[in-house]
Amino acid sequence: MVGMASEEHLRKLIEGTSDGDECPCDYQTLWNGSDFRERDDVFMQFEDRRGKLRAAYYGAVKGRSHHFGPEVGFGWTVGDALHNETIIMIKSAFGGRSLAVDFRPPSAGEGNYSNVLPSHYGWEYRQMVTDFNDALQNLSSIYPDYDKEAGYELAGFVWFQGWNDMLNEDTTHEYSSNLAHFIRDVRLEFKSPLMPFVVGELGMHGLHPEGKSAPRVFYFRGAQRNTTLLPEFRNNTLFVPTASYMKFNVTTYNGGYHYNGRADTYYRIGQAMGRGMLQLSKTTKTTAVTEQHSLHEWWKLRQNRVACDLPAVTE
Repeated sequence: MVGMASEEHLRKLIEGTSDGDECPCDYQTLWNGSDFRERDDVFMQFEDRRGKLRAAYYGAVKGRSHHFGPEVGFGWTVGDALHNETIIMIKSAFGGRSLAVDFRPPSAGEGNYSNVLPSHYGWEYRQMVTDFNDALQNLSSIYPDYDKEAGYELAGFVWFQGWNDMLNEDTTHEYSSNLAHFIRDVRLEFKSPLMPFVVGELGMHGLHPEGKSAPRVFYFRGAQRNTTLLPEFRNNTLFVPTASYMKFNVTTYNGGYHYNGRADTYYRIGQAMGRGMLQLSKTTKTTAVTEQHSLHEWWKLRQNRVACDLPAVTE
């Protein structure tokens, strides 16, 4: 998700003039007294913007106003918890894209949708991988003190997407399969078979969807959740609910765009996904997994695009 949280609304939250029962104290950590605070321990890249994490900068740009996505709440939550670590976040986002077509992972095979050229399947997936690889090869441009000798750890991946898939019945029904392929393929691309993977719920309809679209919304959310519960994703993939952060009958921003453009909603979603990643990282590192030989054999099969499950976890 590119991110359409409103800078105007964030300023109101900090000042205590926003509706929605939010305490200013929860947002004043983002402010240094005269401008949005920059973190010295969390760095970020999105498109041509890179450097220290700050609010209202790494999202969509409309005119002279900057916006942001869940990365702010995520970065603040993880940064505060891992205060002895330097964190670099790489964001790749393109609005109005589907997993069934644009982000279609290689192992899912070519789709069967009308008016879609074969070359279009997975084109944003390939661009995403290119973006990540380019950033990883040039980390010093994001974090000037990066030590190439020390290297880096791929600590996790966050996936927050789904609106365009949910609009269509066929892509909705295919979503779980595509998401499972996506998780496997991303781990394969970056040679990290157990990389923690957080899936954020598509929560724009809130906790109680209504109308004709409600059954599809519930089905779609179930597809997201159930994918993370597959045996091969046990203890290394997590579904994070977000619907409770959606607010209704309040002021909307950016024309009521995704999540009503509200900074509190985006920030809370980011915090939730940050907590999820911290929980998942701890679980991944403390769970006794398979013997190294067994894991190595599984990985060789996956690299050859052979479908197989991760060997059973041994407690």
